[in-house]
This record gives sequence, C-alpha cells and structure tokens, in this order.
Amino acid sequence: VTVGCGVDRDDCAALMPNGTLVLSVSKDTYVELGLEGKPSAYQRGARHVVEINLTADFCKPEKKYYKRLLWCLSDRLQLTFPFVFVYGADGSPFSAEQLSQDLGVKCTRCTVTRTHRPWYHVD
Repeated sequence: VTVGCGVDRDDCAALMPNGTLVLSVSKDTYVELGLEGKPSAYQRGARHVVEINLTADFCKPEKKYYKRLLWCLSDRLQLTFPFVFVYGADGSPFSAEQLSQDLGVKCTRCTVTRTHRPWYHVD
C-alpha cells in the first residue's frame, strides 16, 4: 500500500495479495491516465478506481496490453508511489526479491512502527 497519502484526497495505489494493482485517483488523473476504471463508490464523479490484474495472461511483457499499461503509468503521467509491502512465505504470491527481479523495483527492508493518533470528540 502507498504511504503518505490519503485515499480520499490523493492519488494512491495498493498491490493486493492476489496480484491486483488498485489505483484510487482523482478525476483529472483518471482522464489523463487513459485506463479503464469505475467511479469511486464513496466520491462519485470526483474519484475513480482502476483495478489491474497483474497476474493475468494479457499482462505479460510480450502482450500489447502490458506495453500500453507501462505507457499509461510511466510516459503519460509518470506516476510514482512510495510503497510498503508486507509479505511472507505462507503462500503469498509475491516477495520483495521477486518484485525486484521481475519488475526491476528497488526494494529496501524497513521497519514500520504504529502511530497512535489522538481522538477528539466535538459537541
């Protein structure tokens, strides 16, 4: 999941354990991106959700869809997202080493600490 962004106000992404890349983007980014998606259930018209199954046959490097996907994500908008991955050997289809090897992504081990935000009640 991307860090340092608000899912309801910033462009952000999540890579699901099943290999689906989910982008939550503003309407402007969605229009420029050029990928098929659907309006957000929570902010219809203002935000869109794009889901890409990275494990599908049409998403292999030799396929046209893959080349178009790369073009949309890198050449059109040059989207970049800081990610935090949680992975394990318990059947997870992805590992940091595999991502580094397959996608040329630089993976660095980090420690994530929980922050506790205070809650306030306003009458």
